[in-house]
Formats: sequence, C-alpha cells, structure tokens
Amino acid sequence: EINFKLLTKYAEKYNFVNLKKILRLNSIKTNSEKKYELLEPWIQWLTIYTGKSADDHKIFRLGDVKNLKNTKLIFDKIEEIGLNVGCIAPMNAINNLKNPSYFISDPWTNTNNDNSYWSSKISKLISKLVNNNSSGKISLKDIFSLILIIFRFTRVSKYLFLFSLIIKSKNKKWYRALLLDFILNEVHLSYFKLKKPDLSSIFFNAGAHIQHHYLFFSEFNKSKLKDSLPWYLSKNSDPLFDSMKFYDNIFKDYFELNDINILIATGLSQTSLDELIFYYRLKDHNKFINNLNIRYSNIQPRMSRDFLINFTNETDAKLAEKIFRESYEISSNLKIFEEVDNRGKSLFITLTYDREIKKNMKIKINNQIIDFFSEVNFVAIKNGLHNGNGYLYHQDNFQINSQKSEINIKEICNHIENYFGDKVNDN
Repeated sequence: EINFKLLTKYAEKYNFVNLKKILRLNSIKTNSEKKYELLEPWIQWLTIYTGKSADDHKIFRLGDVKNLKNTKLIFDKIEEIGLNVGCIAPMNAINNLKNPSYFISDPWTNTNNDNSYWSSKISKLISKLVNNNSSGKISLKDIFSLILIIFRFTRVSKYLFLFSLIIKSKNKKWYRALLLDFILNEVHLSYFKLKKPDLSSIFFNAGAHIQHHYLFFSEFNKSKLKDSLPWYLSKNSDPLFDSMKFYDNIFKDYFELNDINILIATGLSQTSLDELIFYYRLKDHNKFINNLNIRYSNIQPRMSRDFLINFTNETDAKLAEKIFRESYEISSNLKIFEEVDNRGKSLFITLTYDREIKKNMKIKINNQIIDFFSEVNFVAIKNGLHNGNGYLYHQDNFQINSQKSEINIKEICNHIENYFGDKVNDN
C-alpha cells in the first residue's frame, strides 16, 4: 500500500539508492475496485492471486480464503506446469500447493505451512506477535523462540542492522513492524538461496501499517492534524522516513541477486485522512465475550479491530448477533460493533466505535453496563485512507502493453502466468 509519490520524494531528497533503482524499473499504474468498502488488502491480494474481481471471487474478509470455490491461485497454476513455488506470508492465501519449496502463512489466515520445523515455528510466532501487537505483551517462551529464529536465519553481515532495529523498537513502536519484516526477509532469502524456486513471493506489511498509523507525520504531508496530537507522537518524528530507509536497505539484497526478475506490486495505495479516527482492539476477546454469557465455540482475532466468533449452531450465532448489534455507548448512543456479518454458524465482527475511549466510558451490551476503557487497547489514530490506485514495477516486460497508462490489478495474475508459460515453452 506504499504511496509511491511519497517514496519518490524521500528517495530523491535522501538519495536512497535502491529505492531509486525501483523507480527506474518498468512501471505501470494499477486500479482496483470502485466501491470503497471493497478496497481492503485481503480482497485486492486475492484478486491478484486469482485474476478475479471481488464480485467474482466473493472473498470479502481476511482469513476467509478457505471458502474460495472452483478457483486456483497463481501459485497453484505455476506448480501445475511443473515449476517450483515458495511463499512467505502471502496475504489471505491458502496453501493448496502439493510440494511447495516453502510456505509460511500470513499471520491471520488458518492454512497449512510447508512441513518443515522452522516454517511452523516462524508462522506461529509471527501470528502471535502481530495479533498481540496492540498490547505490547510477549511471553518469555516467545522471546526465546524469536531469538532462535533470529540466530538461525539472520546473516552475520546484517547483525548491526538488526541490533539497531531492536534498540529503536523499544521506544518507537513502528520499528516492531519493521523488525518483523526484517525477520521474514532474512527467512525468505535463506529459503530462496537454498531451494531456488522458479517463483518466490514475499509480502511486506510494515509500510502499510506505518502509513495507516503515522501518515500525518510525514515531512511531505501538509496536514495540520499532527499539531493536535503531541501525546500521540512528536511532530519532529517521521516514521515514514524510517520505513523508506529500511526498505532501501532491504531491496539492496534483491538487486544484488543474479538471474532473477523482480516484480513489485502494491495492490492499493494510501492517501492522508482529513479527520481523526481512533482504532481500538479488545484486550482479551475470550474474557470480554465470556462475561456477556454468550455460548460460542471459539474466537479467532483478525487484523486490528476485527474478530471471528464460531458457534456450534445458527441459533446461538443469531442471539449473539443481536447482542453485538444492539450495543452502544451510553452518553452518545453510538454503536460499538456496527459491522456484524452473520455467516450462519459464525460472526465476523468489527469494533467500529471510532471516537476516543476515555476512562469511565460506559457501554451497554446484553443488558450489562460495562466500563469499556478497561476492555480495550488503543491501537492507533488512523492516518492513511485506502486508495484504489496502486503501482507495479518490474524488471521484465511481463507482456504488459507499454501503450497502456494503467491496468486493473486482476491482470497481474495473467501476466505472471504468461511469463512462466513463455519460459516453459522457450525451454
């Protein structure tokens, strides 16, 4: 979701050599869905994987890809023509590969990893770290696992860079997201050099995360909203600069690899909001819902404000739906959970209340008065708004018509498939 207009400004002002190399690649703008509610990364990335629009693939929620019917992902198609595929954290993608070179699921999708010990360990840890990010809590066991993974995969030449990320992450929260991207990148390069797949995919999430949280604070953003947020972040800080510097370092590794073709897609981009929107996440989903006396099977936290509740029958789901839909903040009567998607035996719920939640704020839910401040963690003030325009940069021409000014993101799937089809035919 990187805003490449901003990336260009940072690259030019600070001479980020590798970001400049990206900008010199073949490029074309991309477009996506027309309806704003469909401009979600888990929808767009599945469109890229399948070559189908949202209305055609009909997957609208993160983690729901298991419900995809009669549709193959680009990874499956490439494997079927006899080539090897590796994937690191592909957003909202299910692993249907028969023999992946490697596959580590994204932190929100319940799908199988490859059969290796390390991939399973990495997947479980990354999922925990991402889904507990708002609380900042990490167990000693998880810290030990993180240390093991770091020393197993990090190149000695990157130790100093890694150490700087760790030190900075103590006081600058956005460095935690960059640290996770760093770890996944080290894992990816290790696997890629060892397994040598024909197609390898890695999904970087920190840039989108940082834009959503801190786009107001970019030195190139003229928004005055940051002036009213001294408690949120010093207006002298610029997390977007930090992320651009980070990715300049990361892409150096890829430009130094031989005999590869790089394809970089953003899926979406982000532009700055002009109002303050607060994001919160339940601290303990199970505890909160148990106190409501709701009968359920299990809860699956998803990205940011979202969570999925599974039930043993449709009756329990219907009763819970009514409870969540009717909840409201007492002083304003504003809804707390305005988005409740009933799928029969499950509910996909979003904590939509977007004003500041202060101490002693009360909500009414299931005839109970609850102090909501103690039930949530502050996630962020939303800074970045999804935009359907994106960017595609590539080393090979991928048979993209140079006369076109832009393409729809669903075309990317066909271009990748045709590229590999041509390579197979040439051989």
